[in-house]
Amino acid sequence: MRLFADAVRKAVRKRALRDVELAELGTTISETKTPEVLTASFAGEGVYVTPTPVTAGEEVQVWYSGLLSKSGAKKVFLHSGVGPGAWQQIKTTPMVESSPGVFKCSIRAADGGRLEMCFHDDAYNWDNNNGRNWSYTIHNGYLQ
Repeated sequence: MRLFADAVRKAVRKRALRDVELAELGTTISETKTPEVLTASFAGEGVYVTPTPVTAGEEVQVWYSGLLSKSGAKKVFLHSGVGPGAWQQIKTTPMVESSPGVFKCSIRAADGGRLEMCFHDDAYNWDNNNGRNWSYTIHNGYLQ
């Protein structure tokens, strides 16, 4: 899994990624970008975010095939904000079912802090990673 994440980061940065196939329990999706094909499982509980690390102001793609998908949700929404602590700039973004049980959306990263997120369906059932949410540090894009 670690090798795949590193390869995706490098390929996305080089704009050399054509097809990314992500698989979890037999579910496969493809996202056209450029000439390589990479395959892996969704990290953790059915969530995949690219590019990582998340950089301020960049477009971030989020794929979801977690608990709500496995429970048969027909509509899934990304609930996101900026942390740490009490979330700021809270948004709810509808996700599109890109293949059976796999939902996708794009958002723009804030200028700093942490990208915090969880998911809900149209009946307001929530998947918050067992109370931990999903969290990514938002970097400024400069090497330290």
